[in-house]
Amino acid sequence: MGKPIIATTLSGLFLSSEPWRKAHEIGMKELADKSGMLEIAEKTHSNDYLKKVEQATEKIYPDLKPKERMKKRRKIYFSRVIELIKENPNVFCGLHRPI
Repeated sequence: MGKPIIATTLSGLFLSSEPWRKAHEIGMKELADKSGMLEIAEKTHSNDYLKKVEQATEKIYPDLKPKERMKKRRKIYFSRVIELIKENPNVFCGLHRPI
């Protein structure tokens, strides 16, 4: 089974950064809703942001170890990025329009 490859480029030159931004936005809203920690979706630039993300993930997946929770978050995030790119192929080669 092949695995998709995600590569970054020079700031939107070949691929818009929109799928990554949108995936983050959607993911934080879902994490906030599932965990009940609504401030996560609102304060993504606070000093303790990553700590709160870990706490929220622990509430949702209490049986997973910290490294497993991190892998789970990354897998969900990158899967969402891939979905957004597939849904919006216009993000390639400067053809991008907002998602």
